[in-house]
This record gives sequence, C-alpha cells and structure tokens, in this order.
Amino acid sequence: MRQSTALCVVVEALAFSSSALELSRNSGQPAAFESKLRRSLPSQGLQRRSFQNDTISNVGGLIYTTTLSVGNPKQEVIVQLDTGTSDFWMYAPGATGYCESNSSLPSCEQSGTYDPTASTSATVLNQAFNFTAQVASGGEVQGFTVIDDVFIGNFAVRQAVFGAALNGTTTPNVLGLGFPANEILVGVAPDVPTILDYMVAQGLIKWPAYSMYLNDDINGEGSIVFGGVDTSKYTGELASLPLLPRITETGASVVTNFIVGLFNMSIPASKVTAETTILFDGSFPVLLDPRNTLTVLPSNITDIVSAAFNVTDVNGVPSVDCSLATKEGGVSFSFAENATIFADLGSLVIPSNNGSQTCEFGIQTAPNAEYILGSTFMRSAYTVFDLGNFQVHIAPTVRDATTSTILEINTGLGAVPNVSGSAVAGASATSTPTALTGRRLRTFHST
Repeated sequence: MRQSTALCVVVEALAFSSSALELSRNSGQPAAFESKLRRSLPSQGLQRRSFQNDTISNVGGLIYTTTLSVGNPKQEVIVQLDTGTSDFWMYAPGATGYCESNSSLPSCEQSGTYDPTASTSATVLNQAFNFTAQVASGGEVQGFTVIDDVFIGNFAVRQAVFGAALNGTTTPNVLGLGFPANEILVGVAPDVPTILDYMVAQGLIKWPAYSMYLNDDINGEGSIVFGGVDTSKYTGELASLPLLPRITETGASVVTNFIVGLFNMSIPASKVTAETTILFDGSFPVLLDPRNTLTVLPSNITDIVSAAFNVTDVNGVPSVDCSLATKEGGVSFSFAENATIFADLGSLVIPSNNGSQTCEFGIQTAPNAEYILGSTFMRSAYTVFDLGNFQVHIAPTVRDATTSTILEINTGLGAVPNVSGSAVAGASATSTPTALTGRRLRTFHST
C-alpha cells in the first residue's frame, strides 16, 4: 500500500500501460465480458416498507449482487449493483455503524470488506468523503478514497479510484453503474472516472453500456454483460427508448437517470382475471431501477391492480397468497408501439423466505409523484443501459436460459446491435431467430 496526497494520482489512474492491457485482455478476445448476478432474499417476514426523504427504502427486499476482487493479492467482495449512482465504494475492516449491527440483511462479514493496507497495488488518497448514499436503502457513508486494481471475472480494471467506508448506515458495498452526474466522489477528487469510464479507457469495452438479465429463479443466477448484449436471453427485437431529461435549477436539460415514458398498462384476460382491463392510456415518466424491489405507481392504477389480484393489507404490507405466483396472469407495460413487456404473476409476487404462505405483492402505490419500475418488473425484461446514447433498449426476457451468445456493443449512434433475440430450448419464451447483423463474438453452453 502507498499513501499520497497528490491529486495527480487520480489522473495516473487513467493511464493505460501495455502491461495492464496484456493482463486485462488477451489478443482476439471481444470487447465485452459477463459477470454473474445473484439474487438473495433476507430471512425475515413481511415488514412495512419505510419511506426515507420520499424515496422508497428497499430494506427487506430482493438484492442483486455480483462478486469481484480488489487489490493484490485479491480480496473478494460481494457488491450490490446500483444504476442510480456512479460511485463505487466498499466497507473497510472494522467499519462502524451498519457493520456492527445484527441486521438480517447481508452482513459485512458475508459481503466482504476491502483492506488497502493488505494490497501491494493500493494507493490511499488522503481525502475523506462523507455523503448520503443515493441507494435504495438510503443511509450515509463516510470514509476515504483509494486507488487500486479491480477484477471482474477474468478481466482487470487497473488503478481505479473508489471509496473505502469507515462508517455507514446502509447495506454493504455498492458498484454504481449510473451517469457521472450522480457521482458523489466528484468534488472529493477531481474528475474521478466511473467504473464504466475505466473499462472504455482501458479497452475492456468499446462503449459505456451494459445489459442486465435478472432471471426469475429466486436462488438462481442472472447476468450482467459489460459492453455487450446476450441474444440468448431475450426474444424479439430490442426496442430503443430515449431517456427523459430533468430540468436543473439553471434551466438546463440533463439526463441523470434511466427514466423513460410509459404509455399504456393493462391486465390481460386470464384464468385469474376474466376480462382485459386497461389501466391507463396516456404517458408518464417511470424510472427503471433494478435495485428497487417494488414497482411503485399512481394510486389510480394500483387500486385497480390490487382489486384484480385480491391484494390485501397484512400489517401494512400489500399481500397475496403465495400460490398466486403459480397462476396464469399478469400485467402488460407498453413503452412504445413495438415495446411491450408482460410481467407475469411469478415475477410480481415477492416470495416469502420464512415458510409463510403470505407473500408481498410487487406493485404498490408510490408515496409521491416519482414512479419506479423495480425488479418485480425488470425480471421480465432484458435491458440494455446505453449511457453513451442516453437510451435504454428492452425486450421480453427468456426465463432460465441455458446458453449465452454475446454480441459486442460498438461505438456511436446505433452502438447496440440491431439483432433479434433467440430463445433457448426449454426456456419459457420462444421466438424465431433471425440473421444477426452485429458481430458474433462467442457462443457457449453452460454446464
């Protein structure tokens, strides 16, 4: 470990040496790579969800994580993926606050901590950070900044700047994958790149974009592909949706989050609901946020949904019989003429982890005018987050896909390959494969 007060170290972190290239990527490998996602459910019963500063707390909800390593020798940590921020931070050993509590959520011991003093490649920047964590669980984090190597799968991001937390009140270890405008570490050290910036600068990927496949098995795996799309994980064509900007206090129009226009919702006829019900036909903005478990919408929509699926209040929690998850039916979300995602009841019912036959329902009333499509929706959608073009691209997901065919995301307008997804034999969705217009990178079958 090295210590430094020189801010030029941050600039050096962007430097890309030939040795780093050799270690990070072998000749002929694609500019895209995959990391597995794991979904966990805290071992607790139904709890009323809290609202902190009018934002939804995800305490007690599903948590999506991936495993990476930091430093030399490597220290393995489990990080939560957050599309709403671009900061990367981990708890340090001996951190106070959350790490001292007996919480039923993932502990710091389970998730792992990062110790810069144990890494020969670490440089500690004598710069403290103290911010309110912009994550679904809220809370505050304080600590210091570090430069070190980060390993995701077999790929290395060399000399990245990130935070090591000494105290905090939020769940452990966050890898931010959002827009730089949401980076808290800006101002702590000048021009701190995001993890996606490092990947592009070091040739690991060509474009600041990634795709997410959440899958549906509560104990199974999903995946995130940095710099690529996996055509085996979705059906039909990826529909491109422009992101909606927010207006700043100065009147500027800025895209800071993955907000798109939702144009129509309906409950198709099924064995549970005899007739098709149109929930609304118009337009309002919604945030795509896989780190929020719940899908939260206006009360005039959720009231109809709750009545259709016999949702009742149990200790302040909108609840259903867990058997509803096995029944036919669900809700359709339409974003454009060619972009409709059907979320079935298996996705919308949040399973119980304590043997109870009462489960939480995943569509609930928003506490304010900020509407979110959380993981109960996104489990049904294959989503490409294209930060470079201020777009997202979505298609119906393939459940429990057993193969992977990854295409590289290129650069500039139209960077995301215009290809149709191909369902896998035995998967719960099917489509007719079409010719691939992108560059095919690799195909492999899971064991």
